[in-house]
Amino acid sequence: MKGGPRASGLGQRPNNLVGARPEAPGPRPVRIAVLVSGHGTNLQSILDACARGEISGRVVVVASTTTTAYALVRARQAGVPAVVLAPRSFPDRQTYDARLAEVLQVHDIDLVCLAGFLRILTPAFVEQFRGRIMNIHPALLPAFGGVGMYGPHVHEAVLASGAKISGCTVHFVDETPDGGPIILQAAVPVRDDDSVESLAARIAEQEHHLYPEAIRLFAGGRLQVVGKRTLLLDAREQRHRQRSHAPDGAGRSVAISLAEESATGLRPSQ
Repeated sequence: MKGGPRASGLGQRPNNLVGARPEAPGPRPVRIAVLVSGHGTNLQSILDACARGEISGRVVVVASTTTTAYALVRARQAGVPAVVLAPRSFPDRQTYDARLAEVLQVHDIDLVCLAGFLRILTPAFVEQFRGRIMNIHPALLPAFGGVGMYGPHVHEAVLASGAKISGCTVHFVDETPDGGPIILQAAVPVRDDDSVESLAARIAEQEHHLYPEAIRLFAGGRLQVVGKRTLLLDAREQRHRQRSHAPDGAGRSVAISLAEESATGLRPSQ
C-alpha cells in the first residue's frame, strides 16, 4: 500500500515502538475507527463509553461492508461519519483494503476496532496499522477461533464440545485470524440448558464491558506487547514510558511497544 498513516511496521521506529506519535503540549484523545458488518452492539458500547468520558477518545468514522448494517443507524444517531465499502465493488482483497486504508488516513485514525467485521484483513493492511488494530471474539482464544469461527458458529462449536467455560477475548490483530496478542478476556460459564442464543446473549453482555475497557487502556498508554503477550503497565510505568520517548511528529502516543522475545500467555500480566 502507498502513503501509509503515521503507524509503521515492526523495527521501523526506535525500540520497536508502533502506533501514533506524541504531540506537545499534551496528547489528544484517541481517534477511533470502527469496522462493522452487522447490528453494531459493540459499536454502541464504544460510543457510549466515549460519551460518558470513560475513554480518552472518540469514534470519528464507521466503515461497513453492507448498506443494511444497523450499525450505520447507530453511527448516524451519534453524529459519526459512516462509509460503506461493499466487497463486491472491488476486484480483490488487496484493492478493498487499500481503499479502506485511504478512508482511515483521511480521518487521521489512531486505533482501528473490528466489531463484527466479516472480513479477514490482508497482511499489508495489518502491517500498515500494526499495533493499532483490535478485535473482539466471542470465545476464550486460542480456543474456538480461526477461519469460519464467527457469530453463532462459535457458540455452536462450544456447546458441541461440552466445554464448561466460554467467554470473550479482545486481542490485537495480526496476520493470523484470531491469533494476535490477547489484551483482555472475560469468562462466562456454560449452563447445561444453554442454547446458542442464550450463551451468545450472556457473552455479549461481557463484550460490551470488555471492549471499551481495552480501548481505555490503549488510550491511556497502558499496553505493552512482548511476543504473544500483552502486558498492562501500571500508572508509574506508563509515566516512565512517556518520559522515555520524546515527540517525533504530530499525533498521539499510545505507548505500545513490541519486543523480539517470544512469550506465551492467555491473560495480560498486571
